Amino acid sequence: VSTQSTGSSKSIPTTSSPFVLNLSLFELRLVVLAIDWCCSSFLSFHSLFSSDSHSQQTSSKTNAKSLSIDSAEKTQSSKLDSESNMNLVKELRATKEHCFYCFDTLVNHFQGKPPHKPLFENADCPLFVSWHKRDTKDLSEYHLRGCIGTFSPTKIHEGLKQYAISSAMRDSRFSAVKKQELPNLQCSVSLLTNFEEVDSIYDWEPGVHGVWIEFEDLTGRKKTCNLSS
Repeated sequence: VSTQSTGSSKSIPTTSSPFVLNLSLFELRLVVLAIDWCCSSFLSFHSLFSSDSHSQQTSSKTNAKSLSIDSAEKTQSSKLDSESNMNLVKELRATKEHCFYCFDTLVNHFQGKPPHKPLFENADCPLFVSWHKRDTKDLSEYHLRGCIGTFSPTKIHEGLKQYAISSAMRDSRFSAVKKQELPNLQCSVSLLTNFEEVDSIYDWEPGVHGVWIEFEDLTGRKKTCNLSS
């Protein structure tokens, strides 16, 4: 930096700066405008990014809510189906159609044919199929010829089809039913509903209720037996 005075001149050293920026007023204004534009652009970009991020989070929450609603609807639907089946089971009564279907199944078994499609309700229900044979001397008397079923809820159509054959052919207490015995057979179907625990062994009515008894044998193994109505 030089200074001049009238009649003489001398150099005055100045302290060196690591960075010197010489700008005119016009150039300074351009720099300020550029910095302002950069800041505005950054703020706009940041706002846009934040908006997109919020939109994605909202979308994720919406999707999660939709999935939650779908899951709740499925749970509710399943609950309604279960309640509907329970109400149907409570109203179930064994009918002649059930017994006819068991006879149809057994007759067609001997003929190597499938049974006809049943038309009655197909609810889930524990069930038993029993066969009785007419006494050869007293035609009014019938004796047990086979009885098998399940206490697990089973589709009635498939359950009757399965146990009509099993009780006639696979009851270990009796020999398998033969085709010539069919005219002397009687069938009974038990649909087990509305189970209740009882306080007394006499708290049931023969012909109305069936009995399910659980006990342990001498080895401690749990056993069950039943008596259909």
